[in-house]
Amino acid sequence: MLKKNNIRVVFIVCSIVGLSFITLGAYNYTVISKSIIERIETSSIPLLSKNIYSTIKDLFVPALRVGSVMSNDSFLKNWVINSEHTPYEIVEYLETIKNEYGYAVTFFISSKTKNYYYNDGKLKVISKTEEADRWYYDFIESGKKSEVNIDFDASRENMLTFFLNFRVEDSNNNLIGITGIGMDVLDVSEILSNKEGELNRKIYLMDRDGNIKISSSDLQYNKQNILKTDGIKNIAKELLTLSNTPTILKYRVKSNDYIASSVYIKDIDLFLVLEHNATLEMKPALYNLIRTLVFGFLFLVILLVLLANIINFFNNKLENLAIIDPLTKCYNRRGFNKLLNIALSKGKRGSLQFVIIMIDVDDFKNINDQYGHQLGDKVLELISKVFLKRVRPYDTLGRFGGDEFIILLESNLDDAKIIAARIKQDIFKLNVETIYQGNVHVTISMGLHKIINDDTFDSIIESADRALYMAKDAGKNCIKIT
Repeated sequence: MLKKNNIRVVFIVCSIVGLSFITLGAYNYTVISKSIIERIETSSIPLLSKNIYSTIKDLFVPALRVGSVMSNDSFLKNWVINSEHTPYEIVEYLETIKNEYGYAVTFFISSKTKNYYYNDGKLKVISKTEEADRWYYDFIESGKKSEVNIDFDASRENMLTFFLNFRVEDSNNNLIGITGIGMDVLDVSEILSNKEGELNRKIYLMDRDGNIKISSSDLQYNKQNILKTDGIKNIAKELLTLSNTPTILKYRVKSNDYIASSVYIKDIDLFLVLEHNATLEMKPALYNLIRTLVFGFLFLVILLVLLANIINFFNNKLENLAIIDPLTKCYNRRGFNKLLNIALSKGKRGSLQFVIIMIDVDDFKNINDQYGHQLGDKVLELISKVFLKRVRPYDTLGRFGGDEFIILLESNLDDAKIIAARIKQDIFKLNVETIYQGNVHVTISMGLHKIINDDTFDSIIESADRALYMAKDAGKNCIKIT
């Protein structure tokens, strides 16, 4: 069990290591996140915008050229000027262009008769009262030479179509009709969808009012306006900047950070928009942070266990050094006194009986003087081994000082006499070899005292000591009892 001071040490060490892991993980996450955002803003989005921008232009520019050629075609102009007498000729003309370039539809509307011709015949006569024909009159009133318009194609069961409209004028620049090409919106949407799947970004085309005309995921056609969409509406006006270089801005929706880029495509009068979920791309960095914290926590647990075991190990070592005599491996005086006090408390609370044996090596000073302290230490070491063999696991052996030993026996006086006699006999048989004058014969004197309830620590030691002196006075190598 860790002590209070040791717990404080473990807590401080683990706190320092834990904070280091958290700080390092958070720093790495911040650096990586910043790097990802910078890469998206400065490299990824501009390159992708340019790539998709080129793809869209490659789709529309050829169609714009064909439409421009149609609006200046002498056959078409002469056919109109000659009062449209042969409708089949204009139909064949439109069908030829449609089939040659693979467009969804080709058409011509006469400004005089308001007849709407397309590649399969005459569709209708347009009228100001028809809402579906409103685009024709708006285009004329705008004065533009050409325009791009997304509308429903009545010739193809009202399929959503990308129309490229062109004015047709005579030699005096008078309007004689409108011609154009219709491209399937699904073809454009499919291109955006393929790019979205390839690049993992939301891609769409929107008009100057912020209406999403074509999305990579579906045909929006004015169903969504970024000026009214949460998050992106805060930057919508800036995205509607008429520039052919990407406008890059950030916005946030709930817990996700987004980067939006818009670029104006002048040829079709639409904005190409890319929306990038930066939070999604930062997930690997977030997972790395989580892994760092998890491994850090596991490391802390292991460190905590190791520190606790190491501290306990060294605490036990220090405690043993404080109470164990290094030479004899018995308890020293401090350790024995502590255990004696514990035994006294047990004896007073219960029916346990204890006997103290005070032991002194006879004439030990002469051994030291004659053979030296090295042999004296060997004598103490050998006799302590004899004591340890004779005492039981629940008895206590201590070195009280110099050549004095003390034993606390948990027994009655009669049993204690028997144990003491056996110890004295074993020591008497002990011979210590020397390199000087043969073997050294060792004897001990022993004093016994039975502990009673009224005894105190001092009275016990004093009584046992008195019994030992009685043994010394009686000629040594004997046992006396008080």
